[in-house]
Amino acid sequence: MNIRALSPLLALLLFVSAPACGGGDGTPDPDGGPEGDQGGNDQGSDDAGDDIGGGDAGDVTAPVPGAAGLLAASNPTSSSIDLTWTAATDDTTAQSTLEYRVYFSLEDNLDTVADVLANGTRAGELMTNFTTLTVGPLALDQPIYFNVLVRDEAGNLAVYDGVGESTLDGDWQAVETPEDYAGSVELPRFALNPYGDLLLWWHEQPAYAPQVAFRGRAEDDFGEDSPWSSGIWTADMDYGFDGLRSVSFRDMGATNDLVFGGGVGPDPEVFDDIAVGVSQDYTYEAFVCVAENTHAMVVWLDGAGNQDYSLRARFRTENGIWGTTSLVNASEGQGLESLQVVCSPDGNHVVIFVDNSASPSALKARVYDADARAWEAPAFTLTTGPGPYAGLYSATRAADGRVVVVWQEAVDATEESPSVLRARTYGAGTWSAVALLDDSTSGRMQVTAAGNDVHAVWQDGAQLVTSRLDAGSTAWTTAAPIGPVAGLRQLCLAGDSFGGALLAWRETTTVLTRTYRDGWGNATTLRAESDTGTGENSLDCVLDLRKRASVVWTTRPDIASSTFSVSVRTFR
Repeated sequence: MNIRALSPLLALLLFVSAPACGGGDGTPDPDGGPEGDQGGNDQGSDDAGDDIGGGDAGDVTAPVPGAAGLLAASNPTSSSIDLTWTAATDDTTAQSTLEYRVYFSLEDNLDTVADVLANGTRAGELMTNFTTLTVGPLALDQPIYFNVLVRDEAGNLAVYDGVGESTLDGDWQAVETPEDYAGSVELPRFALNPYGDLLLWWHEQPAYAPQVAFRGRAEDDFGEDSPWSSGIWTADMDYGFDGLRSVSFRDMGATNDLVFGGGVGPDPEVFDDIAVGVSQDYTYEAFVCVAENTHAMVVWLDGAGNQDYSLRARFRTENGIWGTTSLVNASEGQGLESLQVVCSPDGNHVVIFVDNSASPSALKARVYDADARAWEAPAFTLTTGPGPYAGLYSATRAADGRVVVVWQEAVDATEESPSVLRARTYGAGTWSAVALLDDSTSGRMQVTAAGNDVHAVWQDGAQLVTSRLDAGSTAWTTAAPIGPVAGLRQLCLAGDSFGGALLAWRETTTVLTRTYRDGWGNATTLRAESDTGTGENSLDCVLDLRKRASVVWTTRPDIASSTFSVSVRTFR
């Protein structure tokens, strides 16, 4: 799976409904930002502008909140909370023209006017004549603190007595099938943008035509699927700060062209040529990253033979201008494989690959310095073995910027050699020493960031085992089993900005999941084993900014069928 990371946002995403107030529509602005001021990145005060304060200098008396400042929260659901308050009064401003605005925080720090303006995230605009508000959608199972600011015509401010309430937990919903196609599909994948909107994309067979379906941050279900492009096989999509971006291969007969697609809707606005006339048989593993400032990176492997690969990259900066192609590995035509990329919102992306040009093979990483617009040189060797890797590694980026790479490595070069699990962390321009997570592993493994923590999960015989690298720590926790596993075929791990994690896996044709919230919960079966089967390499999972967990896989309708369709289940 593509183990890239965008910056997790600690704020809740918000959509409000109130009399004469309205709210966002859950869709991003054309520039990629959240609609209005409903976005999750509006943490803290932005009320230093002219809509707060000012007015008649002769009136210095603040309004008096109604009912001794009483504010009530009620009717919590898994995604919303109702707020009610009594109207305030003022010595000069009519009650009907007093203005109110609700603020919320994840901490109990909204006691005074100064606290609200410094710590609160606003829910909508200043409005008159309303004393009730439904705030949502919010993250599920989350304590949230509220207060109401009231302003008179002279700009004097007061706040009510703050109140806290928690949203409810969710449930696994029925299977969604956003794909509408009579033929077979494969390789469904999720991509989450920084504002909480979710993309699901897959390929329709036999032409490998990419299709996309969107679920806005304020929506519960995916919309209808749409074609992303025709006649172009898409290798990777980044649903980033400025919309949807892709890297694809255009079939030119004897060769391929590598192209970058961009757009804010389901259809790409433009395809930029990144590399033309590359070998059709030996071009693969391409990734795209888009930083917060909209600078983009495309990185890919190409070569004239299966042991003759070069790792290349191109960068787009201001005004959509693409620079010249740069070589990421040491020289042209090396035995490279297993390319992965960890994207960063600041543009300091990390490219990881296996170098088979010498014996033993080496797992390497190279970091791009966005400020210098150059690669940090040379590529850093994470380990050289002594045993083979076979591409068994995973990487992630925590909210604090640390990049963690975990890999499985044989203790010697023999085929019967046992495997161990090791890790290194990149931060402040330096790679850590090698850490040993487990001296005995036997199967698949994944790593993910959960806020500033990092979780690793792997197979050891008939058990799933986990270890955690906590925020601010350099030492992994002791490896511990979290549950049995039998016939493991696929494994997926995802995290959210609140510190939660989602584990999904497939045992033969059964799809199961566990969630982490201060500890790993019990296993839940999303799809029971049956004769119809699930598709290979089809499992993916995600936690969005409202803590909703989603898992996707492909399923064929009956044992006689050779077609597979997309199946999604969401916890909300």
